[in-house]
Amino acid sequence: MHGKVWRQRTPSSGQSARVASELNIPRLAADILLQRGLTDTKEIYDFLNPHLEQLPSPFLLKGMERAIDIIVKTIHKGQPLFIFGDYDVDGTTGCAVLSLFFEKIGSTSFCYQPQRLTDGYGLNKNTIHAISAYCQSKNIENPTLITVDCGISDHDAIREAKRLGFHIIVTDHHQPPENLPPADAIVNPLQRGCNFPFKYLAGVGVAFYLVMGLRSYLLKQGFFGDVLSEDIPNLKELLDLVALGTIGDVVPLVGVNRILAKAGLEIINCSSRKGIKKLLESANLSGRTVSAEDLGFQIVPRLNAPGRLADPALAFKLLISINDHEISTLAHEIEQINIQRKQLSEEIYIEAAREAEKSIAAGKKSIVLQHRGWNIGVLGIVAARLTNHFHRPAIVCQSTDTELKGSGRSIPGLDLFKLIVRSAEFLNSYGGHRGAVGITLSQSNFESFKEKFEKDVVETMVDEKITPVLWIDKYLESEEIFNDDFLSYYRKLQPFGEGNEEPVFATQNPVQISTATRVGMDSLRFSWKDSSGVTQGFGFGLWPVLQKISPKNAMIAFRIHFNTFGGKNCWEARALDFRAPE
Repeated sequence: MHGKVWRQRTPSSGQSARVASELNIPRLAADILLQRGLTDTKEIYDFLNPHLEQLPSPFLLKGMERAIDIIVKTIHKGQPLFIFGDYDVDGTTGCAVLSLFFEKIGSTSFCYQPQRLTDGYGLNKNTIHAISAYCQSKNIENPTLITVDCGISDHDAIREAKRLGFHIIVTDHHQPPENLPPADAIVNPLQRGCNFPFKYLAGVGVAFYLVMGLRSYLLKQGFFGDVLSEDIPNLKELLDLVALGTIGDVVPLVGVNRILAKAGLEIINCSSRKGIKKLLESANLSGRTVSAEDLGFQIVPRLNAPGRLADPALAFKLLISINDHEISTLAHEIEQINIQRKQLSEEIYIEAAREAEKSIAAGKKSIVLQHRGWNIGVLGIVAARLTNHFHRPAIVCQSTDTELKGSGRSIPGLDLFKLIVRSAEFLNSYGGHRGAVGITLSQSNFESFKEKFEKDVVETMVDEKITPVLWIDKYLESEEIFNDDFLSYYRKLQPFGEGNEEPVFATQNPVQISTATRVGMDSLRFSWKDSSGVTQGFGFGLWPVLQKISPKNAMIAFRIHFNTFGGKNCWEARALDFRAPE
């Protein structure tokens, strides 16, 4: 949905000149950093120069010592460790981190992930019973199971596991319920009484911190013998996986997450593991510097595709394999599943958008839809597209005669999880966070839930405008942006993501669009000329917007993007909106 309201972020109160001088950085870079809420030169210096040494201790995480104690005792008994992770990229990379670490220290592990279409989200009794049966056949008593990116709300499954003699370690990052499950150890920075200073780790981040703590403990205990032994795991080698999961789960890319993601991106761009390298080839990203945006839009969807429509183990195996033939086979299969995923999500989105238009025409501020034939594996994608297009919270459900399963996505400033909690009386189960949720409910409760959800959205958004807001960081002439001094520091602001949004610029004065060529159905490649010369640009879905402006004399809101086009590398404007001069 275009027709955005343009608003400028609060100026940096004249501090940018001082910060730029003290840190010897461009004034524009200082402006952006101050607008992001960084307040002093030390904080800005650390932000621009993130190092692994800045990471807080893993032992600040509540439950860490107990979790390590259970794992070490399991290792010393010579028993395997069982890992259960979510089916998305966060859970998959977290499982890979644990699996590869345990392999490095000589301990056997087995990984399980639920099938989205049959098992649903989270730890389930079927998996518990299957592991228990295996352990009985191998005379393994009191097996240890570690969850990744799930478990914090799985009371029934964990109670059943405890009944069967399991030791359960929950590692999760989702909002804990009021009453925690009866696990032996819980590692989650959001749990009450946890002193870890950063609360926004992804599931893979919590898993990585578990191996950080375990490695530290084993070193102190002399587990590896010589402190210079080659058997000591180098945790930096796992950071590519941590970056993938962290970026893929759209957690805030600030603080600890920024340190982990930036270090992981450096590894991906230097010596990526074979499975990731093959995915980069599939996405035509080989031979160029890969950004967080590249991972988020190209690699993460591929890794998520098996969990949406097939078996998430395909992505897990690809990430841990070192066999070239197996990697090629897996990457090809994942690519085909991803093509199917795109086709399916497009078909469902077209249907859902028609229904959403009817709802909005009736004056609704929320979108709540159900359909028997919609594949649950892509409903999160569809909900996100509806939210982006209509700028309303959207919940999309697959229905049967008796039950619905759905995914929801929110708009900025609206906590979807809190809204869902207010409608809990109509739900069989729910989970998630402020931006995304999953729900199940009885068909008989659908209309009541839909009515209550709409009422709560209206009350919550009473001071919010339905029209989306495009926040502009700076109105500038092109020459103030596209110069080597600023562009060299622009890279240091990366990786961009939630909490460290990519800066948005706008032309200071209306400019003449000198060329505009339609690309595909509704995108365009264009250029404009101002006092500093010609600037090249691209706009996704903006061809209809530009056609409404005549003559082609427009204000342009854009981000800057390093692009490879026609065999040439260059910076260009990535347009977000056009506006006629006022």
